[in-house]
Amino acid sequence: MTGERQPVAAALVKGKSDQPWIPATMADAFVFRSEHNRAAPMVLTPDGVSLSYERVRQLADRLRSRLAALGVSPGDKVGLYLTNEPAWMVASYAAWMHGCTAVACSAMLPPPEALRTLDGTAVRVVVARDTMPLDGFGGESVAVSGTGELASPGPEAAAGEPALPGDEMAAFIICTSGTSGTPKAVAHSHAQLRTAVLQMVDAYARTKEFRHTVAPDRVAPGTIFTPFGHIGSYYSTGLRLWLGRPVVLVPKFNLDNLRALLSRWSYEAFQLTPAMVHALAFAEGPVDLRGLRYVTSGTAPLPAATRDAFETRYGIPVLQAYGMTEAGTIAQERYEDAVAGRRGPGVVGRPAAGVEVRILDPEGAECAVGEVGEVTVRTQTMGSNAFTGDSFASADGWIHTGDLGMLDRDGLIHLTGRIKDIIITGGLKIDPAEVEDAMRLSPLVLDTVVVPLPDPRLGEVPVAAVVWAMAPNVEVLRRDLRDRIAHYKVPRSYFAVDELPRNQLGKVDRLGASQLAMRASADGQLQ
Repeated sequence: MTGERQPVAAALVKGKSDQPWIPATMADAFVFRSEHNRAAPMVLTPDGVSLSYERVRQLADRLRSRLAALGVSPGDKVGLYLTNEPAWMVASYAAWMHGCTAVACSAMLPPPEALRTLDGTAVRVVVARDTMPLDGFGGESVAVSGTGELASPGPEAAAGEPALPGDEMAAFIICTSGTSGTPKAVAHSHAQLRTAVLQMVDAYARTKEFRHTVAPDRVAPGTIFTPFGHIGSYYSTGLRLWLGRPVVLVPKFNLDNLRALLSRWSYEAFQLTPAMVHALAFAEGPVDLRGLRYVTSGTAPLPAATRDAFETRYGIPVLQAYGMTEAGTIAQERYEDAVAGRRGPGVVGRPAAGVEVRILDPEGAECAVGEVGEVTVRTQTMGSNAFTGDSFASADGWIHTGDLGMLDRDGLIHLTGRIKDIIITGGLKIDPAEVEDAMRLSPLVLDTVVVPLPDPRLGEVPVAAVVWAMAPNVEVLRRDLRDRIAHYKVPRSYFAVDELPRNQLGKVDRLGASQLAMRASADGQLQ
């Protein structure tokens, strides 16, 4: 990958060679579709908005002109403080066609946290929703509607031909969620984005090649519930761009929205987060998912009890995906493995195309099949530090994920917990995920998170925040847990919460849960 490019006009002329033209980047693919599949829908909304490829191109060109008039140059960073609406796609392609990097920052973040991300990555201009201005940003801002329309008159410049980026240029920067540590700003190049899209094509699509035509109207669009600001937003829309299918961007997941989508299109699959799978598994009232072959779950570990409850209720397998903002997609569970019964606790599938996986013991030696150690990976989609450009991997290309897991004889990855989440009480190690899975098997518990509290004698002890499914009964729960797990693993104390603390992506916020535990301890609310 050199980053060198052929002229766009020449690249998009078909019939110049025996080989069909294939886009080098998702920006190339977008320009192709905007000129060859103009009238086809590209992005939809649950309330009936439909934007064609040509219309998104027009909106992106207008925004690109505004950026140029504000002094933005190729190579600059453009901040996007937006929600899961068409505006973020318009703004991303505007940035890319101007040779810029998009800094994706969900508008679900409060302004002070968003400003830390945007200021820290040295963005030149911020594009924000007109209904959610980002007060406090010291640079220029451009307000847009939910569909990416410029909200007000302003300086304009001629759009001109797109200055499409080379494949080694950073396509986007995303901050890690920081659920158990300091967030990191991670940059991914256009080449890495294309590779990630092709990994998804390899795992889920029947046809692997770039489709020069678009899918017929009867084919259901891809539907994206993942909040903007997660790496999955770019992967999922890139997959549909490659396949020539539109996407529905859903600003907020709820059962009413889902039922409306199911009544409108015949879906084969949904991409969900664990929190969404949980909501469906325990939904009140009927939800008709009979047309689906499977759903996928990503962005965070899926508790075994949640998966089992969903699959028992709907008879549809949940295929798990495993990845990191720093490393991209690491593994994907395949449909054929699921229906063949090649599964088990913590299974997240086979390594994605082009990904190598090793399991290492604490001394750095490679574990045998079936032995638990730290998951380390080497992948073509490895991100870099947004500030220095350095890879998160070691000198030989391997990254230590901090996840505990093993490889089985079928080549499937099983995740068992996080190294830094391990609780050490009196010298004995406790994996919170194991305890949480055991607790969710109790009819008393709707959901839970287990965190450590300091203890003067044992160093730390496990305590549990519990969303009770019925009237709390700590003694019954304790007896139940002692039949399932070792006595030292049973939480010493419990405190009730209405819901688990989560970040904007739906991941359980363990740092936030630890703070709640400290507060409950200080207030005498532990049982």
